[in-house]
Formats: sequence, C-alpha cells, structure tokens
Amino acid sequence: HPLLEVMRRGERRVLRLADGSRPAEPTSYQALSFYFALTVFQFLDGTVLKDGVQDLWERFLRALPPAQQLKLTGFDRKFYSIPYAVKDYRAFDETLDLIIRSLVAQNTMRIEYAGLWGGEEQVHEFDPYTLAMYRGGLYLIGRSHVYKRIVYLAVERIREARRLAERFEYPRRYSPERHTEGMFGIVEGEETAVEILLLNAETTALL
Repeated sequence: HPLLEVMRRGERRVLRLADGSRPAEPTSYQALSFYFALTVFQFLDGTVLKDGVQDLWERFLRALPPAQQLKLTGFDRKFYSIPYAVKDYRAFDETLDLIIRSLVAQNTMRIEYAGLWGGEEQVHEFDPYTLAMYRGGLYLIGRSHVYKRIVYLAVERIREARRLAERFEYPRRYSPERHTEGMFGIVEGEETAVEILLLNAETTALL
C-alpha cells in the first residue's frame, strides 16, 4: 500500500498519510497456511480453545472473495494432518479456561495435581508462564511455590484449579525454549547414560 494518498476536498486536492489500517485481501495460500496451523489444534476438539480457533477460521474464510472461497472447496480433504498420540481434553474445558485467564492476567493459581500411578496428590501455589503443546498433549510450565523452581504440569493430571487474586511479575529472562530444549522434549529427572545395540539397518533408519 502507498504511504501517501490524494483525496479531494471540494475542488482542492490534498495529500495525506494513507490509511494503513485496511487489511490486504487474504489469498488462498494464506488460508492454506492458516488452515495447517489450525490442524495442530485438532486434539482440542470440544474445548474452549478449539471453539475459539474454529471461529477464527470461519471468519477468515468469509473474508475471502467468492473466487478464492471456491478454490477452498474440499479443503479438509485436500489437506490433512495426522495428530500424534492425541489426548482427549473435552473434560478439561473449565480447567483450560482458568489456565488461559490466569496466563493472560498473570494470576497465581492454586492447583491440586495428581501423582503418577496413583501417587499422592500435591497442592501447588503456581505462577503459570507457558501453556505448551507437545506430541498431542498440553503442559503448563511455571514456577511452583512448593518446589521454588520451574516445573511442568500435565493438564490432564490437574484435578482442581483455582485462579487466585494474587498477581505475579512475569520474569524477563524466562523463555520456554530454554526449558524444553533437547531431542526428547519435555522430560523430567536426572540424565541417564544408556547404550543402544542396533541390530539392522531398518532400526537405524527409524531412529
């Protein structure tokens, strides 16, 4: 778009800064990029997150010119993603809503968290920093007041959550990349040395 535009005021022509707020017309290629981004959230079907994303897609589609909309016929069959070991989050709609509100407003949460394999539940005063998606699962990364360090909480193991009135300062030096780096992604515990014996070329290729 031009930076300047000419407009008429009666018989006079005047120059003014162009209105930069008008969005460019979306193309079918932009729609494709957006659609693929949304397929990542397929595993959130039936939750507050999925409903919001679906609304965005429908509004984006309606903004396309009729000719572009015609090109997108059968889009869900022409382009398809296969989710990885997806989990079902339909029963966690209220928890996700609380998490999102607490993340945006930077409210401390009170979380009752289930232990692994029926272990004892832990109650955390928790500052949520990041809602991360990893291999079809959702993880809440933040600072536990109990452990006084950053930990990962699997959303499906949150038994009860409350948003507290207390607010926290989002740490400037925190980055989710730093706490999720490494080829195995989100894994807790000490590093373990292992030795792998590869018996054939097919196993090598798979690894």
